[in-house]
Amino acid sequence: MKMWLLDESGIGLDYLDYHNAINRSFHKFFQTCRHRNYIFFGTVPYLNFLSKAVRKQIHFQYEATGFDKARHVTHVVTKELQYNEEIERMYRKRIIVEHDNAMRPANSIEFPMPPKKIINEYEKMKTEFTDQILADGRRDIVLAEMRMKARQRRVMKELDVLKESEYASELA
Repeated sequence: MKMWLLDESGIGLDYLDYHNAINRSFHKFFQTCRHRNYIFFGTVPYLNFLSKAVRKQIHFQYEATGFDKARHVTHVVTKELQYNEEIERMYRKRIIVEHDNAMRPANSIEFPMPPKKIINEYEKMKTEFTDQILADGRRDIVLAEMRMKARQRRVMKELDVLKESEYASELA
């Protein structure tokens, strides 16, 4: 078994950009990972940040609901997700676990806090990632503004040419 983690999955698997190469590649990966016994974890604030094709292939949703500082554990609610193709709806069900030789619904699971070394490495990587996202966003905004200004200059030139033409008097 091999486990994968994609933090901030909504950025790479954005539902607004379903046809990008990353989204298409992950869609193919999700369709074949069961065959290879892979487990994939992704973090996202809301499931609808992911493309519909990706959401249909999700089997479980884990939602952190709190942290117990005294015991250093995170409380997580786990739901099994089941997609109904006929009515195009996702159902969320409580998971059933074996406990004390009986099958019972699990309302929450507790996960221990990771070691400080892992937390520090993660925070460093997360900062580098978000810094790059912000830099890319600034670059995209500047490029969009430059394209808009260039378009405005072309329109102004066309208007100047039109004013100087012989038809300018007819338009006035």
